[in-house]
Amino acid sequence: MSRSFRRGATALVSASIVLGATAIAPAIPVLAQDDGCTVEVWGDEITHLALGKAAEAYTAETGIEVELISVPFSTINSDYETQVPAGGGPDLIIAPGPFDAWVASGIASPLELGDALDAFQPAAAAAALVDGKAYMVPLWTENIGLIRNKALVPEAPATMDDLIAAGQALVDAGTTELVVAIPMDPEGGNAYLMYPFQTSFGDHWFARNEDGSFDYSQPTLDTEAGLAFARALGEWGASGAISPDVGFDIAVDRFITGKTPFLVTGPWDLPAIKEAGIDYAIDLLPSAGGSVAAPWLGVFGLVLNPKSDCALAATDFATRFMVTPEAQVTLFEVGSYPPAHKAAFEQVASDPDVKAWGENGVAAQPLFGDPVANGATWGPIGKTQVAILRGQGDPETLWKEMAAQVAAGLEEPAS
Repeated sequence: MSRSFRRGATALVSASIVLGATAIAPAIPVLAQDDGCTVEVWGDEITHLALGKAAEAYTAETGIEVELISVPFSTINSDYETQVPAGGGPDLIIAPGPFDAWVASGIASPLELGDALDAFQPAAAAAALVDGKAYMVPLWTENIGLIRNKALVPEAPATMDDLIAAGQALVDAGTTELVVAIPMDPEGGNAYLMYPFQTSFGDHWFARNEDGSFDYSQPTLDTEAGLAFARALGEWGASGAISPDVGFDIAVDRFITGKTPFLVTGPWDLPAIKEAGIDYAIDLLPSAGGSVAAPWLGVFGLVLNPKSDCALAATDFATRFMVTPEAQVTLFEVGSYPPAHKAAFEQVASDPDVKAWGENGVAAQPLFGDPVANGATWGPIGKTQVAILRGQGDPETLWKEMAAQVAAGLEEPAS
Protein backbone atom coordinates (compact mmCIF):
# COMPACT_ATOMS: atom_id res chain seq x y z
CA MET A 1 0.00 0.00 0.00
CA SER A 2 1.26 3.45 -0.83
CA ARG A 3 0.31 6.04 1.73
CA SER A 4 2.06 9.36 2.16
CA PHE A 5 1.91 9.62 5.92
CA ARG A 6 4.36 8.68 8.62
CA ARG A 7 4.59 8.39 12.35
CA GLY A 8 6.86 10.80 14.17
CA ALA A 9 10.49 9.89 14.53
CA THR A 10 10.78 10.41 18.29
CA ALA A 11 11.70 7.20 20.08
CA LEU A 12 9.17 6.01 22.61
CA VAL A 13 11.26 3.95 24.96
CA SER A 14 14.30 1.77 24.95
CA ALA A 15 13.50 -1.73 23.76
CA SER A 16 15.43 -3.03 26.74
CA ILE A 17 12.65 -2.18 29.21
CA VAL A 18 11.37 -5.38 30.79
CA LEU A 19 8.21 -6.34 32.59
CA GLY A 20 8.03 -6.60 36.31
CA ALA A 21 7.93 -9.84 38.22
CA THR A 22 4.64 -10.94 36.67
CA ALA A 23 5.00 -12.86 33.42
CA ILE A 24 2.69 -11.80 30.62
CA ALA A 25 2.07 -15.32 29.32
CA PRO A 26 1.76 -18.79 30.84
CA ALA A 27 5.04 -20.59 31.30
CA ILE A 28 5.74 -23.32 28.72
CA PRO A 29 8.64 -25.68 28.17
CA VAL A 30 11.57 -23.91 26.57
CA LEU A 31 11.38 -24.21 22.78
CA ALA A 32 14.17 -26.05 21.12
CA GLN A 33 16.53 -23.46 19.76
CA ASP A 34 17.73 -24.06 16.22
CA ASP A 35 21.41 -23.07 16.18
CA GLY A 36 20.85 -20.04 18.39
CA CYS A 37 17.73 -18.94 16.55
CA THR A 38 16.82 -15.27 17.04
CA VAL A 39 13.40 -13.95 16.05
CA GLU A 40 13.94 -10.82 13.96
CA VAL A 41 11.02 -8.36 13.97
CA TRP A 42 10.83 -5.35 11.69
CA GLY A 43 8.87 -2.24 12.58
CA ASP A 44 9.12 1.39 11.58
CA GLU A 45 10.91 4.07 13.62
CA ILE A 46 8.23 3.97 16.31
CA THR A 47 6.16 0.80 16.13
CA HIS A 48 8.97 -1.67 16.67
CA LEU A 49 9.63 -0.18 20.09
CA ALA A 50 6.09 -0.95 21.21
CA LEU A 51 7.06 -4.63 21.43
CA GLY A 52 10.02 -3.97 23.70
CA LYS A 53 8.50 -5.22 26.94
CA ALA A 54 6.89 -8.24 25.32
CA ALA A 55 10.11 -9.19 23.55
CA GLU A 56 12.10 -9.10 26.77
CA ALA A 57 9.47 -11.14 28.59
CA TYR A 58 9.35 -13.74 25.82
CA THR A 59 13.12 -14.15 25.99
CA ALA A 60 12.96 -14.50 29.76
CA GLU A 61 10.35 -17.24 29.43
CA THR A 62 11.74 -19.24 26.51
CA GLY A 63 15.41 -18.32 26.23
CA ILE A 64 14.83 -17.28 22.62
CA GLU A 65 16.03 -13.81 21.68
CA VAL A 66 13.67 -11.39 19.92
CA GLU A 67 15.52 -8.68 18.02
CA LEU A 68 13.53 -5.55 17.20
CA ILE A 69 14.83 -3.74 14.13
CA SER A 70 13.82 -0.25 13.02
CA VAL A 71 13.23 0.22 9.29
CA PRO A 72 12.13 3.62 7.92
CA PHE A 73 8.38 3.88 7.50
CA SER A 74 8.85 5.18 3.98
CA THR A 75 10.61 1.99 2.85
CA ILE A 76 9.64 -0.80 5.26
CA ASN A 77 6.95 -2.34 3.06
CA SER A 78 8.96 -2.07 -0.16
CA ASP A 79 12.07 -3.45 1.58
CA TYR A 80 10.05 -6.42 2.79
CA GLU A 81 8.50 -6.97 -0.63
CA THR A 82 11.94 -6.91 -2.24
CA GLN A 83 13.89 -9.00 0.24
CA VAL A 84 11.48 -11.82 1.08
CA PRO A 85 11.30 -13.33 -2.44
CA ALA A 86 15.10 -13.42 -2.44
CA GLY A 87 15.19 -15.30 0.87
CA GLY A 88 15.84 -12.27 3.06
CA GLY A 89 13.78 -10.03 5.29
CA PRO A 90 12.73 -10.49 8.92
CA ASP A 91 10.95 -13.39 10.55
CA LEU A 92 8.05 -11.09 11.45
CA ILE A 93 7.02 -7.63 10.32
CA ILE A 94 4.67 -5.16 12.01
CA ALA A 95 2.47 -3.98 9.18
CA PRO A 96 -0.99 -2.54 8.53
CA GLY A 97 -3.65 -4.86 7.19
CA PRO A 98 -5.26 -5.91 4.96
CA PHE A 99 -2.71 -8.09 3.17
CA ASP A 100 -4.35 -9.15 -0.06
CA ALA A 101 -1.37 -8.16 -2.21
CA TRP A 102 1.16 -9.88 0.06
CA VAL A 103 -0.88 -13.06 0.11
CA ALA A 104 -1.23 -12.98 -3.68
CA SER A 105 2.53 -12.58 -4.10
CA GLY A 106 3.38 -15.28 -1.55
CA ILE A 107 5.18 -13.13 1.00
CA ALA A 108 2.76 -13.65 3.91
CA SER A 109 2.32 -16.97 5.63
CA PRO A 110 -1.03 -18.19 7.01
CA LEU A 111 -1.22 -18.45 10.78
CA GLU A 112 -3.17 -20.92 12.88
CA LEU A 113 -5.08 -18.75 15.32
CA GLY A 114 -8.23 -20.81 15.73
CA ASP A 115 -10.62 -19.40 18.30
CA ALA A 116 -8.02 -16.85 19.45
CA LEU A 117 -9.18 -14.47 16.73
CA ASP A 118 -12.59 -14.25 18.42
CA ALA A 119 -10.96 -12.35 21.27
CA PHE A 120 -10.15 -9.38 19.03
CA GLN A 121 -12.18 -6.37 17.98
CA PRO A 122 -14.35 -7.30 14.96
CA ALA A 123 -12.57 -4.85 12.65
CA ALA A 124 -9.18 -6.15 13.77
CA ALA A 125 -10.21 -9.76 13.25
CA ALA A 126 -11.58 -8.95 9.80
CA ALA A 127 -8.35 -7.20 8.81
CA ALA A 128 -6.38 -10.34 9.68
CA LEU A 129 -8.29 -12.48 7.20
CA VAL A 130 -7.76 -12.99 3.49
CA ASP A 131 -10.12 -15.49 1.86
CA GLY A 132 -11.05 -16.80 5.28
CA LYS A 133 -7.49 -17.49 6.45
CA ALA A 134 -5.59 -15.50 9.09
CA TYR A 135 -2.38 -13.82 7.95
CA MET A 136 -1.84 -11.47 10.86
CA VAL A 137 -1.88 -11.38 14.64
CA PRO A 138 -3.66 -8.06 15.33
CA LEU A 139 -1.81 -5.77 17.72
CA TRP A 140 -3.62 -2.45 17.72
CA THR A 141 -6.19 -0.41 15.85
CA GLU A 142 -5.34 3.03 14.62
CA ASN A 143 -7.20 6.09 13.41
CA ILE A 144 -6.51 9.78 13.44
CA GLY A 145 -8.08 12.66 15.34
CA LEU A 146 -7.55 16.34 15.99
CA ILE A 147 -5.09 17.18 18.77
CA ARG A 148 -5.63 20.63 20.26
CA ASN A 149 -3.41 22.78 22.48
CA LYS A 150 -5.87 23.66 25.24
CA ALA A 151 -3.81 26.63 26.39
CA LEU A 152 -4.14 28.23 22.95
CA VAL A 153 -7.70 27.15 22.12
CA PRO A 154 -9.76 26.21 25.21
CA GLU A 155 -12.78 24.82 23.32
CA ALA A 156 -12.96 22.18 20.59
CA PRO A 157 -13.94 23.52 17.16
CA ALA A 158 -17.27 22.16 15.96
CA THR A 159 -16.55 22.63 12.27
CA MET A 160 -13.58 23.16 9.96
CA ASP A 161 -14.64 26.81 9.62
CA ASP A 162 -14.45 27.15 13.41
CA LEU A 163 -11.01 25.55 13.43
CA ILE A 164 -9.70 27.87 10.74
CA ALA A 165 -11.18 30.94 12.43
CA ALA A 166 -9.58 30.06 15.78
CA GLY A 167 -6.23 29.24 14.22
CA GLN A 168 -6.19 32.28 11.96
CA ALA A 169 -6.95 34.61 14.88
CA LEU A 170 -3.85 33.33 16.67
CA VAL A 171 -1.74 33.72 13.54
CA ASP A 172 -3.03 37.27 12.99
CA ALA A 173 -2.18 38.11 16.60
CA GLY A 174 1.37 36.84 16.13
CA THR A 175 0.87 34.15 18.76
CA THR A 176 1.34 31.22 16.39
CA GLU A 177 2.67 30.57 12.89
CA LEU A 178 0.27 27.96 11.47
CA VAL A 179 -3.50 27.69 11.51
CA VAL A 180 -3.30 23.89 11.63
CA ALA A 181 -0.53 21.36 11.07
CA ILE A 182 -1.43 18.50 8.72
CA PRO A 183 1.74 16.53 7.93
CA MET A 184 2.34 16.22 4.20
CA ASP A 185 4.91 15.21 1.66
CA PRO A 186 5.61 18.38 -0.38
CA GLU A 187 4.91 16.52 -3.62
CA GLY A 188 2.82 13.50 -2.64
CA GLY A 189 0.59 15.21 -0.10
CA ASN A 190 -1.25 13.08 2.43
CA ALA A 191 -4.44 11.51 1.13
CA TYR A 192 -4.66 9.47 4.34
CA LEU A 193 -4.82 12.44 6.71
CA MET A 194 -6.99 14.51 4.35
CA TYR A 195 -9.51 11.71 3.83
CA PRO A 196 -11.87 12.58 6.73
CA PHE A 197 -12.27 16.14 5.46
CA GLN A 198 -13.10 14.73 2.03
CA THR A 199 -15.66 12.32 3.48
CA SER A 200 -17.30 15.21 5.30
CA PHE A 201 -18.36 16.44 1.86
CA GLY A 202 -19.87 13.03 1.16
CA ASP A 203 -17.18 11.54 -1.07
CA HIS A 204 -15.59 8.22 -0.05
CA TRP A 205 -13.63 7.54 -3.27
CA PHE A 206 -15.90 4.62 -4.20
CA ALA A 207 -19.57 3.69 -4.07
CA ARG A 208 -20.51 1.36 -1.24
CA ASN A 209 -22.06 -2.09 -1.36
CA GLU A 210 -24.94 -3.04 0.91
CA ASP A 211 -22.51 -4.57 3.41
CA GLY A 212 -20.52 -1.34 3.58
CA SER A 213 -17.59 -2.55 1.47
CA PHE A 214 -16.27 -0.52 -1.44
CA ASP A 215 -17.42 -1.09 -5.01
CA TYR A 216 -14.16 -0.54 -6.91
CA SER A 217 -16.02 -0.51 -10.22
CA GLN A 218 -17.69 2.76 -9.25
CA PRO A 219 -15.21 5.52 -8.30
CA THR A 220 -17.00 8.59 -6.97
CA LEU A 221 -14.28 11.22 -7.11
CA ASP A 222 -15.79 12.98 -10.14
CA THR A 223 -19.03 13.87 -8.40
CA GLU A 224 -20.34 17.10 -6.93
CA ALA A 225 -19.20 15.91 -3.49
CA GLY A 226 -15.65 15.38 -4.74
CA LEU A 227 -15.63 18.67 -6.61
CA ALA A 228 -16.88 20.51 -3.52
CA PHE A 229 -13.91 19.14 -1.61
CA ALA A 230 -11.59 20.26 -4.42
CA ARG A 231 -12.99 23.78 -4.22
CA ALA A 232 -12.48 23.81 -0.46
CA LEU A 233 -8.86 22.72 -0.95
CA GLY A 234 -8.37 25.66 -3.27
CA GLU A 235 -9.74 28.04 -0.67
CA TRP A 236 -7.64 26.56 2.13
CA GLY A 237 -4.51 26.76 0.04
CA ALA A 238 -5.14 30.32 -1.14
CA SER A 239 -5.76 31.55 2.42
CA GLY A 240 -2.78 29.67 3.83
CA ALA A 241 -4.99 27.75 6.25
CA ILE A 242 -3.46 24.45 5.07
CA SER A 243 0.07 24.32 3.74
CA PRO A 244 1.55 21.42 1.75
CA ASP A 245 4.99 22.47 2.98
CA VAL A 246 4.38 21.35 6.57
CA GLY A 247 6.36 18.11 6.59
CA PHE A 248 6.03 15.27 9.05
CA ASP A 249 8.67 16.35 11.55
CA ILE A 250 7.82 20.04 11.07
CA ALA A 251 4.17 19.45 11.95
CA VAL A 252 4.92 17.81 15.28
CA ASP A 253 7.62 20.35 16.09
CA ARG A 254 5.31 23.29 15.45
CA PHE A 255 2.67 21.78 17.72
CA ILE A 256 4.91 20.94 20.66
CA THR A 257 6.60 24.36 20.44
CA GLY A 258 3.25 26.16 20.53
CA LYS A 259 3.46 27.49 16.97
CA THR A 260 0.15 25.94 15.96
CA PRO A 261 -2.89 25.12 18.08
CA PHE A 262 -4.00 22.11 16.04
CA LEU A 263 -2.37 18.92 14.78
CA VAL A 264 -4.11 16.28 12.67
CA THR A 265 -2.43 12.99 13.53
CA GLY A 266 -2.78 9.63 15.26
CA PRO A 267 -1.58 8.03 18.50
CA TRP A 268 1.97 7.65 17.18
CA ASP A 269 2.72 11.32 17.96
CA LEU A 270 1.32 11.35 21.50
CA PRO A 271 4.54 10.29 23.28
CA ALA A 272 6.39 13.35 21.92
CA ILE A 273 3.48 15.62 22.83
CA LYS A 274 3.32 14.24 26.36
CA GLU A 275 7.07 14.53 26.78
CA ALA A 276 6.86 18.19 25.77
CA GLY A 277 4.33 18.81 28.55
CA ILE A 278 1.61 20.17 26.27
CA ASP A 279 -1.85 20.47 27.85
CA TYR A 280 -3.67 18.76 25.01
CA ALA A 281 -7.05 17.34 24.12
CA ILE A 282 -7.98 14.87 21.40
CA ASP A 283 -11.07 16.21 19.65
CA LEU A 284 -13.40 14.84 17.03
CA LEU A 285 -12.24 15.65 13.52
CA PRO A 286 -14.34 18.65 12.46
CA SER A 287 -16.63 18.48 9.46
CA ALA A 288 -15.77 20.69 6.53
CA GLY A 289 -18.70 19.78 4.28
CA GLY A 290 -21.55 19.13 6.69
CA SER A 291 -21.32 15.35 6.93
CA VAL A 292 -19.40 13.29 9.48
CA ALA A 293 -15.62 13.36 9.05
CA ALA A 294 -14.78 9.66 8.72
CA PRO A 295 -11.10 8.72 8.96
CA TRP A 296 -9.49 5.50 7.82
CA LEU A 297 -9.21 2.67 10.33
CA GLY A 298 -5.92 0.84 10.28
CA VAL A 299 -5.14 -2.43 12.01
CA PHE A 300 -1.49 -3.18 12.70
CA GLY A 301 -0.27 -6.67 13.38
CA LEU A 302 2.47 -9.25 13.06
CA VAL A 303 2.92 -10.98 9.71
CA LEU A 304 5.06 -14.11 9.32
CA ASN A 305 7.65 -14.35 6.56
CA PRO A 306 7.02 -17.66 4.69
CA LYS A 307 10.79 -18.07 4.31
CA SER A 308 11.61 -17.45 7.96
CA ASP A 309 14.65 -19.35 9.28
CA CYS A 310 13.13 -19.15 12.74
CA ALA A 311 9.53 -19.96 11.88
CA LEU A 312 8.74 -22.12 14.93
CA ALA A 313 9.75 -19.51 17.47
CA ALA A 314 8.41 -16.62 15.39
CA THR A 315 5.04 -18.33 15.13
CA ASP A 316 5.01 -19.07 18.86
CA PHE A 317 5.87 -15.46 19.72
CA ALA A 318 3.14 -14.14 17.43
CA THR A 319 0.30 -16.64 17.84
CA ARG A 320 0.67 -17.64 21.48
CA PHE A 321 2.49 -14.87 23.26
CA MET A 322 1.14 -11.74 21.53
CA VAL A 323 -2.52 -12.79 21.62
CA THR A 324 -2.73 -12.43 25.41
CA PRO A 325 -4.41 -9.37 26.97
CA GLU A 326 -1.33 -8.80 29.11
CA ALA A 327 1.00 -8.55 26.14
CA GLN A 328 -1.35 -6.22 24.28
CA VAL A 329 -1.77 -3.88 27.25
CA THR A 330 1.97 -3.23 27.11
CA LEU A 331 1.51 -1.86 23.58
CA PHE A 332 -0.68 0.85 25.03
CA GLU A 333 1.59 1.49 27.99
CA VAL A 334 4.56 2.02 25.72
CA GLY A 335 3.13 3.58 22.59
CA SER A 336 -0.42 4.79 23.39
CA TYR A 337 -1.78 2.29 20.85
CA PRO A 338 -5.39 1.15 21.51
CA PRO A 339 -5.15 -2.66 21.80
CA ALA A 340 -6.84 -4.82 19.17
CA HIS A 341 -7.61 -7.44 21.83
CA LYS A 342 -11.04 -6.82 23.39
CA ALA A 343 -10.07 -7.69 26.97
CA ALA A 344 -6.90 -5.59 26.72
CA PHE A 345 -8.88 -2.66 25.33
CA GLU A 346 -11.33 -2.88 28.22
CA GLN A 347 -8.43 -2.68 30.67
CA VAL A 348 -7.27 0.67 29.26
CA ALA A 349 -10.64 2.07 28.11
CA SER A 350 -10.89 4.43 31.09
CA ASP A 351 -7.94 6.38 29.71
CA PRO A 352 -9.25 9.63 28.16
CA ASP A 353 -6.99 9.27 25.16
CA VAL A 354 -8.32 5.80 24.36
CA LYS A 355 -11.85 7.15 24.68
CA ALA A 356 -11.06 10.04 22.33
CA TRP A 357 -9.46 7.83 19.67
CA GLY A 358 -12.43 5.51 19.97
CA GLU A 359 -14.89 8.37 19.46
CA ASN A 360 -13.06 9.38 16.28
CA GLY A 361 -13.05 5.75 15.22
CA VAL A 362 -16.83 5.28 15.45
CA ALA A 363 -17.22 6.46 11.87
CA ALA A 364 -13.85 5.15 10.69
CA GLN A 365 -13.69 3.06 7.52
CA PRO A 366 -11.35 0.06 7.28
CA LEU A 367 -8.52 0.47 4.81
CA PHE A 368 -9.12 -1.53 1.66
CA GLY A 369 -6.75 -4.23 0.45
CA ASP A 370 -7.49 -4.45 -3.26
CA PRO A 371 -4.07 -3.99 -4.93
CA VAL A 372 -5.47 -2.40 -8.10
CA ALA A 373 -7.53 0.11 -6.11
CA ASN A 374 -4.56 0.90 -3.87
CA GLY A 375 -2.31 1.49 -6.84
CA ALA A 376 -4.84 3.69 -8.61
CA THR A 377 -5.84 6.00 -5.77
CA TRP A 378 -3.34 7.06 -3.13
CA GLY A 379 -0.67 8.63 -5.32
CA PRO A 380 -2.87 10.55 -7.78
CA ILE A 381 -5.22 11.81 -5.06
CA GLY A 382 -2.40 13.02 -2.80
CA LYS A 383 -0.49 14.73 -5.62
CA THR A 384 -3.60 16.46 -6.87
CA GLN A 385 -4.42 17.75 -3.40
CA VAL A 386 -0.95 19.32 -3.28
CA ALA A 387 -1.36 20.87 -6.73
CA ILE A 388 -4.66 22.44 -5.69
CA LEU A 389 -3.29 23.70 -2.37
CA ARG A 390 -0.41 25.29 -4.28
CA GLY A 391 -2.77 26.96 -6.71
CA GLN A 392 -1.29 25.22 -9.72
CA GLY A 393 -4.55 25.23 -11.65
CA ASP A 394 -8.30 25.43 -11.40
CA PRO A 395 -9.32 23.09 -8.53
CA GLU A 396 -12.21 21.49 -10.41
CA THR A 397 -10.17 20.95 -13.57
CA LEU A 398 -7.27 19.39 -11.66
CA TRP A 399 -9.67 17.20 -9.71
CA LYS A 400 -11.48 15.97 -12.81
CA GLU A 401 -8.18 15.11 -14.48
CA MET A 402 -7.17 13.13 -11.41
CA ALA A 403 -10.54 11.37 -11.30
CA ALA A 404 -10.07 10.29 -14.90
CA GLN A 405 -6.57 9.01 -14.08
CA VAL A 406 -7.92 6.99 -11.14
CA ALA A 407 -10.71 5.53 -13.25
CA ALA A 408 -8.18 4.48 -15.90
CA GLY A 409 -5.93 2.98 -13.24
CA LEU A 410 -8.76 0.86 -11.92
CA GLU A 411 -9.01 -0.77 -15.32
CA GLU A 412 -5.34 -1.80 -15.30
CA PRO A 413 -3.77 -4.80 -13.50
CA ALA A 414 -1.77 -4.00 -10.34
CA SER A 415 1.93 -3.57 -11.00
